Amino acid sequence: MILIHSSSTNRTQRSPIILVAMGIACFVAGLAFSAEPAHKYNGTYYGKRSLTKGKPSAMCPPEDDVSITIEGNVLTFTTSALEKYVDPFYPRPDGSFGQIFVDAPGGAATVEYYGHIVGDVIEADVTNRLTIPPCEYRWRLKKGP
Repeated sequence: MILIHSSSTNRTQRSPIILVAMGIACFVAGLAFSAEPAHKYNGTYYGKRSLTKGKPSAMCPPEDDVSITIEGNVLTFTTSALEKYVDPFYPRPDGSFGQIFVDAPGGAATVEYYGHIVGDVIEADVTNRLTIPPCEYRWRLKKGP
């Protein structure tokens, strides 16, 4: 009896495993390169807020400068009425976001905002419930240098 050992048999048995492993590696690499950066919205945005509903007053200026700084999951905005107001920031994949902040206890200070980021522009509808009746604004900001 003669036993013949062929390395081609072992190679044939290993080929499908190697091909599957290479396929998985290419798939994972493709996902990594196509994924959005973790904090693609980071930066400071500058613009104006314009009163859309409410009576113009010192607490509800008809127009005002506004800035937003986004760092990871933190959004900080500044207006003439509020300075460095910090909120959590969890945008959806399409760039839309929203938050309702209630200052406990009693809920006297409430700020609601809903908006979206497209490219380097933020547009948001913001309601300030510090005043009675509330002031509603449209914010439009552009990412700065």
